[in-house]
Amino acid sequence: MKLTIEVRVTPNAKKERWVCGESDALKFYTTAQPVDGKANQALINSISKLLKTPKSGIELILGNTSKTKLLKIETSLSKKDILNYLLLTKK
Repeated sequence: MKLTIEVRVTPNAKKERWVCGESDALKFYTTAQPVDGKANQALINSISKLLKTPKSGIELILGNTSKTKLLKIETSLSKKDILNYLLLTKK
């Protein structure tokens, strides 16, 4: 099953973390710089690691150069489960 989630990415943060913002918007703070796709790669790496999903199962479909990203994730988890897992899992 493929799920689509929207994530607001903030590069150059002091530490990497996931938070739920206003209106349940998912936010990802990364230490990576927004240069040469480094912040995008950090986002994909983080989701892959936390959900134990291969990187090939995560696709950035919108927002390559924007802070707001739309991701398609190949997973058996529900959207609610993914959001809860990203927000509750500690590195």
